[in-house]
Amino acid sequence: MKRYWLIMMTVAVLGGVLFTSCKEKDKPEPQEPTEETATDTRYDEHLSEGVFQPAYRIANLYHDDAIYQTWEWGTSKLASVEDAEEMCTYEFSYSGDQVSAITVTYEDGKVESLNFGYNGLLTRVEIAEGNMTKVVMGVSHNANDQITNVSLDYSDDYIIDMATSQLLGKSVMSHVLSRSAMNGIVEMSKMLNERNAKNGAKYTVTNKHFALVYTWNGDNLVREELSGNFSAMATINDVANIFNLGQLAAVASYFANDSYPMSYTVESRTDYTFDGKVNPTRYYWGKGIAPSNLSKNNVLTATTEGRVEMAVTVTLPDSLNSMVRMAILSLWDGNTQHTYTREKDLSNSETHTYKYNSNNYLTSDACNGTVTKYKYK
Repeated sequence: MKRYWLIMMTVAVLGGVLFTSCKEKDKPEPQEPTEETATDTRYDEHLSEGVFQPAYRIANLYHDDAIYQTWEWGTSKLASVEDAEEMCTYEFSYSGDQVSAITVTYEDGKVESLNFGYNGLLTRVEIAEGNMTKVVMGVSHNANDQITNVSLDYSDDYIIDMATSQLLGKSVMSHVLSRSAMNGIVEMSKMLNERNAKNGAKYTVTNKHFALVYTWNGDNLVREELSGNFSAMATINDVANIFNLGQLAAVASYFANDSYPMSYTVESRTDYTFDGKVNPTRYYWGKGIAPSNLSKNNVLTATTEGRVEMAVTVTLPDSLNSMVRMAILSLWDGNTQHTYTREKDLSNSETHTYKYNSNNYLTSDACNGTVTKYKYK
């Protein structure tokens, strides 16, 4: 009897070993995701406002088959992004799992920072250079915890810096807003710069206010509306240099050296459509608070309509002699005031053509002649 039980136990043990061995052999080995495939599911996806822990981690981004961004990861969080095109490095700091700050260091030594405030959800973004806060963004949500309103307050220096240099190459501002919103604000600054560029005028910018309103359809942000305005004082010489005064130009010198409030406004609306695939940069704050990284899916089209306007109202001074006054009144249809305006059309559209891997992650994004390729860790 003992011999019988010994034989049975031996058979059971051997059977268990063989069964286990077959299971291990049949189980596929994890594969590292590549540019074409990404089948490694070791990482759990953990995404929310400020939390960027995607299932598949970007390792490199390419333009024309050349690496332009290299992403370095810690155990679960993004540590840094090196950008070869903009010649800067993004370093990420955290409070728990949420990104608390992004420090951007440029090759020439300039350092900017993005600082984020939360109350569970994102409430505030600040752009700073050194100890100086340049831009403050206030963020509001709807009942579904989706961002619906963003207010932007700029320092005087920042608006003027935008006017004189546009800050396109070396400012994190271009990564905080969507391309259409940034373009509207930049076009306003270009109008302000015309005055400075033509006659070296000095100015103070006042009444600065910008706002974004977002409309959602499910988990995708389908509409972005931008409105904004600021003011700067203008002399008659400023007006003559910027606007086509026609016959008034010949008598502009008779005006007193009064100043007039010149207003700058922007109004634009961008409508977005989406695919049904995974957005690999959702909640990646290095790309900004914009439809392209707040939405669950990838932007297929972005269509913008809007305009930037510059306007100034000139009043006839009482000191004009009667002949000059009569001449100007005839040009202004008998009115003692006349408003001069200029507009810039912001209409634009972009279309994305994507390639995906077997897990519905992007491997290639072709848009307006530029192809961006994705490689995952």
